[in-house]
Amino acid sequence: MMRLARRASLLVTFCLLASAASAAFAEDAWVLWDQSVYAVTGQDPAVLWSQWGSSTTKAGCEELRRKEVKTYEEASKLLPNWSMQGDTIVQMDNGKVVRRTTYHCYPATINPRWEHFASLGHWYLLGPPRTAYDKTAAYLRGFQVLTDRTLSQWELLDAFESRHVCELRRDSLRRIEESSYSKAAASYLQMMREQTETPAVSLQRYMVENYHANIRTYAASRCVSRDDPGLPRGLRAK
Repeated sequence: MMRLARRASLLVTFCLLASAASAAFAEDAWVLWDQSVYAVTGQDPAVLWSQWGSSTTKAGCEELRRKEVKTYEEASKLLPNWSMQGDTIVQMDNGKVVRRTTYHCYPATINPRWEHFASLGHWYLLGPPRTAYDKTAAYLRGFQVLTDRTLSQWELLDAFESRHVCELRRDSLRRIEESSYSKAAASYLQMMREQTETPAVSLQRYMVENYHANIRTYAASRCVSRDDPGLPRGLRAK
C-alpha cells in the first residue's frame, strides 16, 4: 500500500479533463495527446495523459500538435513562470520546475492513459466529464462539470490498490487544486485591477477557471472497484 501511496499519481492541473471521451474520436485515425509530468512533494512525479484533438491523418495530427506547442510558446512570452525547452513546455514555481508537458500523436487504437493505469490497482478514481471552455461565460462558469452523466461516461483519473488509498489521494489532490486556485485567482484579480483585458489576463482567467473546475471534479469524483458493471467497457476487470 505504501508503495502505491508514494508512486506517481494523477495531479490534474491547467487542463484536466479538457479532452472529450474516447468515443468522440472514434472516426478519426490519429489522436493528439499531451503527457504532463508534475513534481509532487515527497512522491514520485505524477503523470497525466489528456486528449486534445484528433485527425484522419498523422500529418493532420502533427499540425494540431504544432499549434498547441505554439500556444505555449506565446504564453511563455507573457508569463514569467512558463518556458520552452525544445518542444517541452515547462512551468516553474518559485524557481522550481512543477510541470513538464509534451504532445504526442498516437493511432486511435492506442489509449496511453488507460494503458498507464491498467496494472496500477483494482480501484479506479473516476471524475465527471466537463464541457469545453467558454471564455464568454460569467466568471467561474467557463467550464461546466457534468456530474449528471452516467458512470460509463466519466473520466479515468487514477488507479489504486485499495479504496482507502484512493480516497486519501483524492482528498489530497483536491486540496492541491484548492491551493492552486486560491493563488491563481488572487493573481488574476490583481491583474484585472492593474490593466485591461490582454492575452496574459485572458490566459490567467483560463487557468483560474480550470483550477475551479478541477476542485468541483474532485468533489464529485468517486472511487470505484474495477468489478463495477457501470465502468466504461475498456476499464472493467477481465
